Amino acid sequence: MMKVFIFSLCLFFVTANLALAHPEKSTFNVRYYGSFKKGLFEHKLAGSVELVNALAGPHIYGLGIIANAEGVITVLDGEVWLNYGEDGINVTRSMIPEGEEAALLITAQVAKWRKIPVPDDMSEHQLYDFIRRQARNLGIDTRMPFPFLVEGRIKNLVWDVLNGLYVSTGKIRDRLFLRKLVEYKDSIEATLIGFYPGELRNKFTYPGELWYVHALFRDEDEKGNEEITGDANTFVVSKGAQIELPVK
Repeated sequence: MMKVFIFSLCLFFVTANLALAHPEKSTFNVRYYGSFKKGLFEHKLAGSVELVNALAGPHIYGLGIIANAEGVITVLDGEVWLNYGEDGINVTRSMIPEGEEAALLITAQVAKWRKIPVPDDMSEHQLYDFIRRQARNLGIDTRMPFPFLVEGRIKNLVWDVLNGLYVSTGKIRDRLFLRKLVEYKDSIEATLIGFYPGELRNKFTYPGELWYVHALFRDEDEKGNEEITGDANTFVVSKGAQIELPVK
């Protein structure tokens, strides 16, 4: 299986600081802390909420960015996975360091899920449309954000882990750089944890992306059994995988 390691710089322009946004609720007790759009463009990536407090409660699912863009956060039914870029892309921790905070975080509480088989191989855009249709069939309001899971074989997965940030001062405006470690998997068994954004795409997603999705998997090229997590950039979901949508 081929691996590709790349150090990537994502460029954004920033001009001001962002006031802390209050967490907001929607169906399935979805809460968000911070804002992707404002956080990236207005340079507010310091901690906005302490993880221990934000992740308290049963059946929590969540995705986020560690304070100061030092890594990524994935939460699957209350189990927390933190991947810090400084540790290397293939190292994930399952313990929350004391006082650790998230710059951006989305969470939901879901006790029951409905499984739906994937009928054919699906690109990310095809999966997006399929999930929207299936959610409407289940009576989920697709104008509002909701979580989803995908279990099965994932192909052409490009995933990354944040590795900090720095600001370069220019004559006109500052430039905010997010450093990333990036890797490619041609085929792997994985769990995708995602949030369909509804009408809140600017708050819930990176600029220009459909939604916010992380991958959680064991590296089939390595002997260890440790879980690895990261931000899923692009992927194809294989026929036979299972989509899981929340049940009201």
